[in-house]
Amino acid sequence: MEVSIEFGLDAPGALIVVRGVLDVTTVTEFRETLQSLLDSAGPQALVDVTELRLADDPARAALRHLERQFREFGGALRGAVEEAQAEAGEGAPAP
Repeated sequence: MEVSIEFGLDAPGALIVVRGVLDVTTVTEFRETLQSLLDSAGPQALVDVTELRLADDPARAALRHLERQFREFGGALRGAVEEAQAEAGEGAPAP
C-alpha cells in the first residue's frame, strides 16, 4: 500500500492519495497512517482511494468507517466507497 499527501494552492486542504491493495494484513497500518495524516491535514482533507483495491471484508469495513468519520467530522472521500458498499450488499449512503 502506498500513501502520498499533497498540498495544492488550488484546493482548500490536503489531498491524501492511497494506492495499492487494502486487506487484512494492511488494514491496521492504513488506519493508523491515515489517522495521523488526517490529524495533521485538518478537516478540509480529501482522501482519494480511486486506486485502492479492497481485497476482503476488513478492508471494506475500514473504508466504511473512514466514510462515517468524514460524515461526522468533515473532509471528503473520493473513490471506492460505493464499491465497498456494493460488495458488502449495502445501499448508497443517505443524503
